[in-house]
Amino acid sequence: MSGQEHRTVFASCAILIWVIFALPACSQSAQKQSPGLETAAGQNEAAAVSEAQSSGKTTSDSSVKKEHNSNVKTARGTYTGEIDGNSIEIRINGKPAAYRVSQKLFEVIDKLNEDDAVEIKYTQNEFGQLILDSISKQK
Repeated sequence: MSGQEHRTVFASCAILIWVIFALPACSQSAQKQSPGLETAAGQNEAAAVSEAQSSGKTTSDSSVKKEHNSNVKTARGTYTGEIDGNSIEIRINGKPAAYRVSQKLFEVIDKLNEDDAVEIKYTQNEFGQLILDSISKQK
């Protein structure tokens, strides 16, 4: 390989590395700068909270409430299943939403069946992702 070919390969690799690292950073920056930008999960969660608050009642399928003096929210819903190795789906008021899960919670989740009634505690991070803090099967 000539010196010119080495420089071309090096430049191509440098551009590729820049694209791999720069684009995700730009995407996260855009989310932080756009407070009106919501994810589908954030919209579903907001709709579920709004619906539960406006109706003033709990349906047999689910309910959502905010813990006193905290960002932790409690909800009842229906476990749908695993999305991937980091997320599960739960329907609240009939609307599906994705929740990020830590590995320690999978010990409980692995014992759940599809369509089990569950109670969850969760928070929403700065990127609009719903983060599961706890989950328990309801009877």
